[in-house]
Amino acid sequence: MVLADIGFDKYFKDLVSQYKKENINVARVIKGHKKYYMIFDGKTEYLARVSGSLRHNSRIKSEMPAVGDFVLFRPSKKGELVSIKYILKRKNVLFRKSASKKSDIQAIAANVNYCFIVVSLDREINQNSISRYLSMVIASNIKPIVVLTKSDLCDNDDVLEEIEGIRKNFRVEDIFNSSIIDGQGMDCFAKYIKKTTTSIFIGPSGAGKSSIVNYLIGNNIQEVKSVREYDDKGMHTTTSRELFVLKNNAVIIDTPGLRSLGIWDNDSGVKSTFADIEEQSKLCRFHNCTHQHEPGCAIIEMVESGFFTAEHYMSYITLKNESSSLSKQNLIDMKKEKRQRIKKVIKSKKN
Repeated sequence: MVLADIGFDKYFKDLVSQYKKENINVARVIKGHKKYYMIFDGKTEYLARVSGSLRHNSRIKSEMPAVGDFVLFRPSKKGELVSIKYILKRKNVLFRKSASKKSDIQAIAANVNYCFIVVSLDREINQNSISRYLSMVIASNIKPIVVLTKSDLCDNDDVLEEIEGIRKNFRVEDIFNSSIIDGQGMDCFAKYIKKTTTSIFIGPSGAGKSSIVNYLIGNNIQEVKSVREYDDKGMHTTTSRELFVLKNNAVIIDTPGLRSLGIWDNDSGVKSTFADIEEQSKLCRFHNCTHQHEPGCAIIEMVESGFFTAEHYMSYITLKNESSSLSKQNLIDMKKEKRQRIKKVIKSKKN
């Protein structure tokens, strides 16, 4: 295997040419755990840490290596810890808002072609949850595909109804149902998971992400646990993001269940996810209508008439308000950071 088989194309080769005078190697991050990373150069896996200069120049966590990144590292003797010197400019990054109170963002994975949003049919499908995943994926410039799992537990007509409901409310690259029990729909993955492509699986715990990964790999690499019957909550079987290379050299990334899904993008992800509402909002009386209380709001009228479902409308309003709050918080943080920089300059001149 060579790196070109797992996504190292001309885009990254051109970036590496800037460092050709340095004694440096290329690898892809396949797993990260706290301060350590596993990287793979197409032949060998290395345990790595970031260099002091890279850590010093990274202002926020999202600027540190993420699974899927192509990195440059210093070669060392066999078995020794290697040092990651540079991260090649990413094509895209799957972001979400950091779980901390700071308006920071967390990089889940980098350089991804497709994102499979995995939703289980053995529980009530939450449209608001799907809209959050879609907003996050679309804002990260990744093609979203919704996969409804455990279809063997449901009546076929009910499955088709769920698919039609999601397709009606959201614009997605594709949507299909699947079951690892009877193999239904599993062939649909082959259209996207192929040589040189990178796909990631996200969704709540217990939705079946790791089961699908195991099925595609052909081995029980990822531990799978059942969903607790008393509260329908899944166990966190996957504890960290990890990249796998399939027999056809396709790359897939499994992720832990995401309990917290704070959006990070100010507006674009929400607008694209709810393109149907955004399009009809042009009919509102006021151009800056919030669609919550203004007279002559076309969106409210469409909800009342049944054109939009109340659930779809509430999901839109929730994310819209959240993105608006995020914009205000980002502005506050930018002003705070600017004041801190000015104070440092004044202090250095005094000294």
